[in-house]
Parts: sequence; structure tokens; C-alpha cells
Amino acid sequence: MTIPCKLGDIRTNAAIWALIGKEPGDAVCTLLEPESFADAYRLDEYYSKHSRCPGGYVFLARHERIHLYHTARVLEYDFRIIVPALNGYFRIACERRDERKEQLFPANLLLFYSDGSDTPDVLSRGELYDMAAYFLPECGTEHPDEVKCTIEVSEAPAPVIWCKLRDLEDVLHKTLADVHTNREMIELEFMRQPEFHFYQYVYDYEVQIPALRLYFRYGIEADVRLSAYGSGFEWVDDCLLVYDEADGKGWGCCYDTIPQYVDRHYRKHWRLPYLYRIQPDALAELDCRIKLPYRMCRNEPYPQSIEL
Repeated sequence: MTIPCKLGDIRTNAAIWALIGKEPGDAVCTLLEPESFADAYRLDEYYSKHSRCPGGYVFLARHERIHLYHTARVLEYDFRIIVPALNGYFRIACERRDERKEQLFPANLLLFYSDGSDTPDVLSRGELYDMAAYFLPECGTEHPDEVKCTIEVSEAPAPVIWCKLRDLEDVLHKTLADVHTNREMIELEFMRQPEFHFYQYVYDYEVQIPALRLYFRYGIEADVRLSAYGSGFEWVDDCLLVYDEADGKGWGCCYDTIPQYVDRHYRKHWRLPYLYRIQPDALAELDCRIKLPYRMCRNEPYPQSIEL
């Protein structure tokens, strides 16, 4: 899908989202390798506005270099804004945030690519309009509002992987190790009454088993331990959250793996019509659909099955 516009129509990044009709949390992202933007860092007007103390500009520069290139995980939204006058295009990106209740993908990074380049020339923050207006005088353009742009929105499907139930745990370990290592999670409302201060976080991917009309999320329970010396946040136990595919309602929390839960669910409810047609020895052959939190690279083909 292509959307013609002018820079004056997208004076804020929020206006770009409004034009494409999406929310950041619903858009597909691609994980960028740190090496791909290692030479693309640049301080712009955004940092001048947000440095509130003497030397703050230098401090921000040092912080950004360390943070973006050594600790951050940068994800790029699946659309681009082409500006022919600049001989290139922009992509809005974001930092991956962990254990958070806020919007999954805050639109807080901006990448500029020269035509024909697979890696960004400039990585910064702030609004696309401001960066484009900063570059345009160098190209002989003095009226940024009238500069023509085109927004190209990818129609590629969201990243998913298909596998059999017997292979599910191995596939999750192989493809989502980074999600677990970096604790890329979202905080949930309580699914059961907590004792004291109790929290549940789930990893930001989803496993669907269409034949069972269920979907699942792995997570971790956490507690705030109170003592005479204060309080501390402590991870308690791994958990599995189960949802009804029809209405999205949670069935509750357990401490099984998905294959263990499926076996127990089948033995308890095998008389239900949609389960009665499944033979016990066919459970391991049930198809599983893993909805990934982002693409691992821009050219990776999805949907797909995976060979172990």
C-alpha cells in the first residue's frame, strides 16, 4: 500500500501513524543487528532541547553511543517514508523495552537510508519532519511543507512459525532464546487473587493450537517481598497462561509446559466434539502456530515451518 503526502501532512510522527491507520503496538517490526547501524549515530535538534544542564549535550552523546550500540535492541517498523528530494527514505524504529506495562513499541527512534542502501546513514530521535527539514536546505529546498513524500506500507504477513506439538519446546528454545534472555515481557492484570503484592509477566509471543481452540503464553510470576528492612522485587516461578481462542478469555495459570497441559486437557475433556475426533496418539502431531514478537531479519520468509 502506498500513501502520497507532503511533509506538511506529517509534522509529527503521530500523524504518520494516523495516515497508515495503525497503532505502534499492532505494527510488524524487524530486529536490527547492532552492526547495521554502527556508523549511523548522529545528534540532532532533539538533544539540544532535552539537555537541561551544562555539559548535558556531551553526556547524552556518550550515553547514546554506549546504550544504542552495546545494550539496546533496535526494532524497525514495517513501513518507510520516501522523500525523493533527499534521495532516500526514513524508517521509524524503537527500542525493545523489558518488563513493561506501557505500549510495546514506543516510536522513539528514527533511521534515514540513502537510496540503494541496506543500512541506515543516520540514526537519531525526535520527529521525522524536524530531521527532514534540517537536511533539506543542503539539497536546495527551502519550503519543507511542500516537499512530496510517499509512505510505503508492507503487506507482508506478521511473522509466524508452524511446527508440530512434539517439536514445540525445541522450536521455542531455538527461535526465541533472545526473547527469554532479554526478558522481553509485558505485565498482565491479575489472573488469580494475589497474596500480598503479586505480578505476572508474559513473554511477548503467543502459541496457538487451532485444533484445541486454545492459545498460550509463557510467563514468570513475581512478588514484592516485604520485610523489616524494606521490600524487594523477586521472580517467583515460571508459569503458563491459557486462553480461549473464541473470546480471548483466560482460563487460568498453571505450571506445566504446553505439551503437558495439552495431554492433561485432552484426558479431562476428550468427550468434547472437537476433541473426540483426535486420537490420543495423534496429539503429538497437532499443528502449532507461534506468533513471533518481531521478524529476525527483513528478508526472512514468513509464515513457515521449521526444520530441527
